[in-house]
Amino acid sequence: VGVRSGLPSAEGPLGLEEDQLIGFETFKTFVFEGLSVGRPQNPQEALSFRFSNPVSFKTFVERVKFEPEVAIPDHYYSWESASSQLWVDLPLEPETEYAAVLPPDLEDDFGNKLGRGSAVRFVTGSLPPFVSMTTGQGVIEAYGELRLPVRVTNQDRFFMQAASVRTEDVVPLLVKPRSMWTSERVLPRPGFFQVEKEQICTVPRNETATVPLELAELCPDGYGLLYIQLDTRSVEKYSRWPKAFLQVTELGISA
Repeated sequence: VGVRSGLPSAEGPLGLEEDQLIGFETFKTFVFEGLSVGRPQNPQEALSFRFSNPVSFKTFVERVKFEPEVAIPDHYYSWESASSQLWVDLPLEPETEYAAVLPPDLEDDFGNKLGRGSAVRFVTGSLPPFVSMTTGQGVIEAYGELRLPVRVTNQDRFFMQAASVRTEDVVPLLVKPRSMWTSERVLPRPGFFQVEKEQICTVPRNETATVPLELAELCPDGYGLLYIQLDTRSVEKYSRWPKAFLQVTELGISA
């Protein structure tokens, strides 16, 4: 729409100083354009539903159905924001075939109905391999079992390096900027690690289990200072080399 200069104002003697051009776009015919998924879909990643016009999250989750049924997180039911691409994070099961069913009365943000129902099928893959532990500085109670829990999913092994650290070596170790970085392998000096071994994991497929790291051999007196480094073999840079510096103590700090 073009508006010429000189257009008088509703009040006062002044008019529009310059020509103005105002653009706008009408809404499109409302259609479902598709579902963006992997082949197979990672069950831990969000699904992307694409429409020709914006649809609110609230309207979408109230109308969409999944087969088999999926428990849609509650917070989506209060989201009034709308978009033509809806990213929805759902608790999908691994290695499962799903169908997402959109009814013909699904409305866009302008009140237009979809008009015809649509169903799209997709298949999830297995859970991504993953190995993790609590990183950074921590405490293990000396009166309990000297074990460090590691969480494992769909991986049959990882590599462990561990050292008993002398008191005089603590500050030189921890002042190094990279000593606790999870993105790089650290070797403070040749022969630093007293324990280096492959840790075998027996974990059911697509389940997460805790694998204990046995640390007793590093603490013959029942207490001490330990530095642990894992090689998870992860393709994710910042998940490859988790590290922990632990004090084994009888102080009961974590009680």
